[in-house]
Amino acid sequence: NTRVLTGIAAFGYAVVVPDYIGFGASADIVHPYLCADATVDAVVDALDYVLADSRAVDAGYSLSGDLFLLGYSQGGHATLAVARDLEENDSNYTLRAVAAGAGPYDLTAVNNYIIEQDTYAEPFYAPYTLIAFRAMGFITQPLSTFLQEPYASLVEDLFDGQRSPADINAALPTRISELYAPELTSGFDSSEVFAPLREAFVDNSIGPWTAEAPIRLYHGTADVNLPASISTRMQSDLENAGAVSVSFIAIDGRDHSEAGPYMILDALAWFNELNGFNGE
Repeated sequence: NTRVLTGIAAFGYAVVVPDYIGFGASADIVHPYLCADATVDAVVDALDYVLADSRAVDAGYSLSGDLFLLGYSQGGHATLAVARDLEENDSNYTLRAVAAGAGPYDLTAVNNYIIEQDTYAEPFYAPYTLIAFRAMGFITQPLSTFLQEPYASLVEDLFDGQRSPADINAALPTRISELYAPELTSGFDSSEVFAPLREAFVDNSIGPWTAEAPIRLYHGTADVNLPASISTRMQSDLENAGAVSVSFIAIDGRDHSEAGPYMILDALAWFNELNGFNGE
């Protein structure tokens, strides 16, 4: 939302909104949805470009290198992936704070949650991930290994860059037994057929690290697309890994689509507090 971004910038932040691979100028490329390394590359490249852009200096602005990361849903996954990368590798930035909301941090847990449901209101997530993983080489099997026909043959055409998630959802069944291959729902954890997918889930999940920057994890308590346990487990994993400061903030009564604005407002207030901004 342009007004939200403008409002954040009004507090003196240089707001960087990365254009993920597969969108914008690279729309002819399959978007590597939830592929952690590709996401990190896109975000860090955008940050480096802005930091090196002389136009800010020419306009009289000075960029400090202090970095505040904020993202929700897929952006929450991206936010933690970038935070981990910056803290584990040499960085041009001082990471001040990290706010991540309702991200699919543990892809194995997310998959297990979905296949345990009778129905799932957002069926586009599964084929989106599978198409991305195939494009990036994490899995090589045909989509019919994971999805039932006719959907296995249809989904790549649905993800043509012209349809919204709502359009794709309308073309897919919400009943898990109609969309997923029965072998996947009954044998995902044990069958060797799914070993590459299990490995891909692990490789692209956000494993805990000894985080030094303070982290806030947000999640709506009424989120049925992605349960809040994904975030509370991430909190526990980070704490067990020795994170300096990590907290979980429940957004009471809000589902996945509703919780985002509340999270952004709270995170911005937190960033301003860390910056010593008192509103005067």
